[in-house]
Amino acid sequence: MLPACVSPTDVAEAERTLVHHAGAVDAGIVVKLGQRIADYLNPDGLFSDEDRARRRGLHLGRQGADGMSRLSGLLDPEARAYFGLDQRLPTLLVSGGSQGARRLNETVQAIAPRLQQYGVQILHAVGPKNEIPRIDDIPGMPPYRALPYRDPDLPAALLPPGWPGREAHTLFLAAHDALYGPAAAFVRDIVSR
Repeated sequence: MLPACVSPTDVAEAERTLVHHAGAVDAGIVVKLGQRIADYLNPDGLFSDEDRARRRGLHLGRQGADGMSRLSGLLDPEARAYFGLDQRLPTLLVSGGSQGARRLNETVQAIAPRLQQYGVQILHAVGPKNEIPRIDDIPGMPPYRALPYRDPDLPAALLPPGWPGREAHTLFLAAHDALYGPAAAFVRDIVSR
């Protein structure tokens, strides 16, 4: 990624160079070349809040033949800091915080110390009719963060420009459905150790 301060001419030239080499060399070499070009055009590696805002958000891919959809996303440094997440640790997002998920909420709270022992930090969305657990950080352990399962409680600075609340809720539910199976398997594996 290049910051907005790089001229459109330089960006177009970089893209032409990468496309030219993509047909002749291995993809890994093209990635390395792209990184070298980015380092040349932005030697200090500086990105503005605007640059980060352009990339921040969730992206839901097309549904595959198996019904699954790829979900990916990026948090900017402010969002990571807001949640108190360590960039070096894996994060388990628990999004079953709706009214009917009391048992899931209780289970996550019960197994959280075990997950944390394995170096997993937890971001747990809890529905409005459930009490948000008060869990103190344990020194030397990854954090457990509980937050409301609704976007109006998040600071406006953490939301993308033009935040579409209802559409975001739908996307969040799709993400939950896409991630539930792998996340449950991950937790079962750790709990069974």
